[in-house]
Amino acid sequence: MSNNRFKFRVYSNIAQNYIDEERLKYFFIGADGELYLQRKDGSVLPINQEQYIVEFYTGLPDKNGKLIYKGDIFKAIVINSFPDDKCLNKTIIGQVSYFAKECMFAFSSYSPINLSEIEIIGNIHENPEFLEQSNLIKVEK
Repeated sequence: MSNNRFKFRVYSNIAQNYIDEERLKYFFIGADGELYLQRKDGSVLPINQEQYIVEFYTGLPDKNGKLIYKGDIFKAIVINSFPDDKCLNKTIIGQVSYFAKECMFAFSSYSPINLSEIEIIGNIHENPEFLEQSNLIKVEK
């Protein structure tokens, strides 16, 4: 979804899937930061914030051109690590997080990674097993 200022996607905790593009065009973020739904008759309804999760676009694509959102799970190669670090050139799996207080996105990883080589392999809702199998601890906001 594009709100002329930023892109986002919405995950439904009830349906256990992402809102499709056709329906997403009726969702918007209000000035208060809350999620709303504009009905076809023009009326606006507040959305139960516990039923839906908003995931913002980072502004970056992965190495395949796929847009990267909060909640995505990525694969990357560790670069420029400490001397004798056994993680150098090792493939890691991490989660894209957003920290509202700092107003920043973070690619959870314990070592420097090359952002231009990140590959999105899933997301935390549909593929949580990727993080469970990874060598990385999940970072929460």
